[in-house]
Amino acid sequence: EGAIFIDRNEYSYGYPRVQFTNCSQRVIDYLCDILGRTDTPISHYKHHNRWREVWQLRVSGYNTVKSLLEQVVPYLKVKQEQATLALEALKVKSKYGPRSKELKEVAEKMHLLNLRGKPRADLENQTQKQ
Repeated sequence: EGAIFIDRNEYSYGYPRVQFTNCSQRVIDYLCDILGRTDTPISHYKHHNRWREVWQLRVSGYNTVKSLLEQVVPYLKVKQEQATLALEALKVKSKYGPRSKELKEVAEKMHLLNLRGKPRADLENQTQKQ
């Protein structure tokens, strides 16, 4: 499982991040090997006694995220639109800064794509209206 998103606080938007989540530590370790990361913090948690352990890897930083997304975007089926927007956000933030209206527009599109429970047609209609 994975997610592509843009961090934000009340004042500005951060760089895009990529998050991998899996119940197998071996999968997360494999991703670390592929990315050449040995210093990457990995989250490990279990929220409930009956749930399996979960391992998470968050990839951040301009160069790392850019390199990763450029390599995987042609192969993505479900998250290709988010990956393309994340690459656009990297360019926009570098050019206009973290408080720009251009970055806000890209971040809002990303937010709409990442909403849970929304039918795809509703999202496409909302995006076209903007």
